[in-house]
Amino acid sequence: MQFSTAIKFVEAGQKTITAVAKSVESATSSVSAVDEVVLDVAETSGQFHVYDPRTSQPIEKLVPGHAPVIIYPDAPPVLSGTQPPAIPVPPASEEGMNLAQVTTPAGQLTITGRWYRYDRNSQLVGVNKCLVGLYTGTNNLLEQGYTDSTGSYSIGPVSNPGGDVWVRIYAYALEYQGGPEVASIHVGGTQPYTFAYLDAYNAPSPTEVFSDGTHDIGAYAVTESTNNDRKAWWIKDDLERGYQKRFELQSIASAPNGSYIAEWPTSATGYHPNGHIDISLVDANDTSDTVLHEMGHAVMYYAYGNSSPPACPPGNHYVKKVSSPSCGWSEGWAQMWHMYVNGDSIHHYPGDGSDDLENQTWGTAGWDNGDQVEGRVAGALWDLFDYDYEYDPISGTWRWRETWDNYSEGMTHIWAAMTSGKSDTFWDFWGKWKNSWSSGNTDTDRARYADGGHATY
Repeated sequence: MQFSTAIKFVEAGQKTITAVAKSVESATSSVSAVDEVVLDVAETSGQFHVYDPRTSQPIEKLVPGHAPVIIYPDAPPVLSGTQPPAIPVPPASEEGMNLAQVTTPAGQLTITGRWYRYDRNSQLVGVNKCLVGLYTGTNNLLEQGYTDSTGSYSIGPVSNPGGDVWVRIYAYALEYQGGPEVASIHVGGTQPYTFAYLDAYNAPSPTEVFSDGTHDIGAYAVTESTNNDRKAWWIKDDLERGYQKRFELQSIASAPNGSYIAEWPTSATGYHPNGHIDISLVDANDTSDTVLHEMGHAVMYYAYGNSSPPACPPGNHYVKKVSSPSCGWSEGWAQMWHMYVNGDSIHHYPGDGSDDLENQTWGTAGWDNGDQVEGRVAGALWDLFDYDYEYDPISGTWRWRETWDNYSEGMTHIWAAMTSGKSDTFWDFWGKWKNSWSSGNTDTDRARYADGGHATY
């Protein structure tokens, strides 16, 4: 498909043109794709170029009424060290602290503040669990800490240097539970473990001079403007949410884990086993599904002891089409991962396309059948996981939303089967699941059969 158009720019600067193609196939299925080009617009000319992320991102000062009001944020940890400290295990209590009540000894300095970002809906939200460094005006590191889920942080007390100080926030966290790194970094980053923050997207505050004591420098946001760098912070937040879900699974069954570091923007999207996640310029545009899908491959790789099922056949693979037994399983698991993290059985494509991976059954038009189809595998896993017992106001009774899916258990047995040994196919996984964890009724077979396994399982 080709088309042409004319665009009038009313001011100079770096501009992004986004093109979206979407095909609606049915009420529950539409496929879309996105591409973007970047150009520098001058007074009388323009030039296309490859998107070049800024080394340091522009920020904006938020004033009361602009930033969300936070009275009692989570208690941000006070941490120190020349290398980034790890985030401690979250406290059992969700009650936070009032940053205005932080006290600092004489001769010491504590800096508090808040960092925000614009989400995919252009809403201001706190930058969650990201490293913040406190520096002198000559770039000497004084202390490091983390934002909490509201974007609030407290760094110090440290000896007051008596001159300019400033803070820098990084799209990075060294997590609890073994210290995996979660980060969104520039393409080509090669920093060693615990130093990936040096490659991470970041933003600085202005420099200021403070007297001894506790000082709130206020609220700043990574600017939305017309630059694409805000996507890097979306990616970090996507991975952070995924990490929290992965951390919760340890209480079901312990399994090896590792870092989740995304390079953006790369020429293509994918996962390099024991390496980084690649995210292209547009694949994080309006959905987190692609980011979390690639993270799902990493989750599987680590859980299998740094091993993955055999690679997919050469060429493309598709949600609704047969690929191979190992490809259907590994890609289906990756689809399930974004469904699990987001609590949503819809697979979203950049550009507003989507596929309903739950409400398909044997013989659905446009869908191949069987466990070599990644969408079928994802749907079967979701039907084992989901809590679809709901109240029907018409009949006044509780019922299953899908008459063929009368089973739901959360991730308990799915994760236990995932950690009981490597599975190269859904057949392998299903055998582990059924032999070790099945309740012995036919509801599991009905749920799995509906979304594409074999009736003889």
